[in-house]
Amino acid sequence: MNQEEKQNRLLDALSYLPFLFILNTLQNGKNEGAMWHSKMGALATAIFMIPVFVAAFISVFFGGMLYGFFFLYIGLSAFKAWNGDKLDVPALSKIATKIPLELILKKIDKPVVEVPTSSQIVKPTALADT
Repeated sequence: MNQEEKQNRLLDALSYLPFLFILNTLQNGKNEGAMWHSKMGALATAIFMIPVFVAAFISVFFGGMLYGFFFLYIGLSAFKAWNGDKLDVPALSKIATKIPLELILKKIDKPVVEVPTSSQIVKPTALADT
């Protein structure tokens, strides 16, 4: 395994930690496998918020139990990603594939300022006659 592959696997594994999926999306967004891990990480970030609200508004004990399941899921997913594999949970995978992370890359690929071409530049009329 070369250095670049190690870095990609590390980013795949880190994408399961809340909000770190953005790093993998920006670094390896063109790679289909990396994008799959990024989308699963985005879903894991959304799922991370559920125990927060449960612990705050319903029960700290029940929220703690949900955190246990959450950390078990991200731990197994990150371990599989580090080994170059995927933990495919059918219901979660179906939801995650619908997350449009590709839009982030499309917005970044566009230039901030579009430079006009020579055919788009209009010459002032006073100079056009000379």
